[in-house]
Amino acid sequence: MELSDAEDDEYDEAKEALLKRADELERAAKLLREQVALGSGSKIWVKSIHRQNIGKDASALVQDVQKFTVSGRRRETTWAKKADRNSARYTANTMGYQVPLREAPTPSLTAESTVQSGGDGSMKDQGEGRSAADAIEID
Repeated sequence: MELSDAEDDEYDEAKEALLKRADELERAAKLLREQVALGSGSKIWVKSIHRQNIGKDASALVQDVQKFTVSGRRRETTWAKKADRNSARYTANTMGYQVPLREAPTPSLTAESTVQSGGDGSMKDQGEGRSAADAIEID
């Protein structure tokens, strides 16, 4: 699908913003882990961050995408009902999400491996020395 110049620019801006946000979330996760590891010395900060529910939306995103990738393309509903906030959030978090090939539920062989019959009747992957069945990734 071809994008217009304006759509292409908007897409590029969105990619840059998402990469920046990913870096910020990684730094936030590091801060959370560091403060929890300090023990009771950071008790006020830890309790405050917990009360504010910092990262709730990112946590929901991770859970929704995990559920989506495990269940395949099945959804609880095709379109979210206005009254169901969780369904609306799930739809917003997963609509258009592309499952990376490593997580795809269909079997695949790596392009670099060659499969040949072994002397014992088994199929061997010459690239890794594994059987052909081991070379197929099934999730």
